[in-house]
Amino acid sequence: MSGERRMTGAVGRVRGTRSYRISAHDRRQLSSSYGVHEELDRLIFGPDSVEEATQNLFKRYKDQANLPSRVRVRIYLMKAVCIFSEKLVNPFLSLRLGQDADQARLKPRGGEGQQNHSMPSFYHVEERDIQLPQQGRLQLDMSHLADGGFDGFVGREQLIGSTVVDLEDRWHSANLTQATLRKRVPVEHRPLIGSGAAGKNGGSLEMRIEMLDSVKASDEPAANLAKPAPTKLEVRFVIRTTTGVRIVDGEHTDVKIVVELECDEYLADQSLYPKSQATDTHHNSRTGDAIFNWRVVFPQIAMPTTGCNVHFKVYDSNSIVGDTFIGEVVIDIRRHLSKVSRDLDMLVIEKGELAFKDDGRSIGGDAKDEVGDVGKVQFEMHVLTQSEDAAQKLAGVGREEPNCYPQLAAPVDGRTMWGDVLAPLVWEWPTMGLFGRVAPLIVFGLLCLMFFRWLDLV
Repeated sequence: MSGERRMTGAVGRVRGTRSYRISAHDRRQLSSSYGVHEELDRLIFGPDSVEEATQNLFKRYKDQANLPSRVRVRIYLMKAVCIFSEKLVNPFLSLRLGQDADQARLKPRGGEGQQNHSMPSFYHVEERDIQLPQQGRLQLDMSHLADGGFDGFVGREQLIGSTVVDLEDRWHSANLTQATLRKRVPVEHRPLIGSGAAGKNGGSLEMRIEMLDSVKASDEPAANLAKPAPTKLEVRFVIRTTTGVRIVDGEHTDVKIVVELECDEYLADQSLYPKSQATDTHHNSRTGDAIFNWRVVFPQIAMPTTGCNVHFKVYDSNSIVGDTFIGEVVIDIRRHLSKVSRDLDMLVIEKGELAFKDDGRSIGGDAKDEVGDVGKVQFEMHVLTQSEDAAQKLAGVGREEPNCYPQLAAPVDGRTMWGDVLAPLVWEWPTMGLFGRVAPLIVFGLLCLMFFRWLDLV
């Protein structure tokens, strides 16, 4: 037959092809499994029968004479990401070894702040002495208290997801043994499999496992598992200009912007960096256009944050009767903070523009209380890492020193001209040549003289 093949000893030949020889190296590869330790290969492929191979495996891995009396297991539990259908999540973790009825139950660290949270932090080391193979199965269950109880674990428990680890298999792993000796046990992100159809995804659990002989465990103490310091960020806004702010005081508006931070993770000294920071005032704007070049600084925002909103509010400033609210706009900057926290790269938005909305509050004057656009603000936003970018690129509030990143020039419009300051209080000056220019100074001098006489100083 044309496809006939004849082999003799270690030399074979296929009709129409060259002869070939099976080398000793080829034979070793054919009788081994890729990536498996040579000792295991000898146990499997060495015997002449399946029964003998099975006995070899049992003697090597199951015989108590070849196993330590006790094995120390250290389970380092860091944090979890819980995916659950209910909005309210009170997570806790249960740990079970083998078929033991008793199980350890751990609630997240951090007290009340960790409740109702889909990303609980544990940073706990659970250390046990176990017998193999009886306690070779580790099961971790992430559950949720549906009725809101926590301190005494009172409530209706619902499973979010579980993960199972074969500790016996780990104990016999040469790679894990070497990693434990070198203090290089890798961190695992184990999936939490729910009880739903096709193994519903319940999130993941960040952890690692060390295993060593209990007799030697006293010489190798467990590593200190401390919660890492949170990444801190600094947010800076540069308020550049406004356009079209609603006129609410006759024929002009004294424009002022207030920027407020709404963030529970804001840790800065609020005597230096309050959550509400205001610009100076641009006086006597007849068009609603104003210029500020004013920096707002919010340092020490700890990540991750559960929410971070910034309110931009525009007012008609009045130091005598109080400021009059005109409009507001709110932005959520959490995704920008998360990006910088993840990538550790500074983020800059150079030309931002937001439209103020009148929320229906009474604003006085002849304006109507109608919800709508009442002007726009042009700004820049800088998000920096606190320890590196912000420390190297120092910048003061407003236009204070260090006035850099970027350097801000003090505007002249709306600040230095007497007409801008006195027009809301007195009247609009007619054009009278040189006298018209010096008249405000004369009036101001007379007012000062009258005030000093009233104090009996002149």
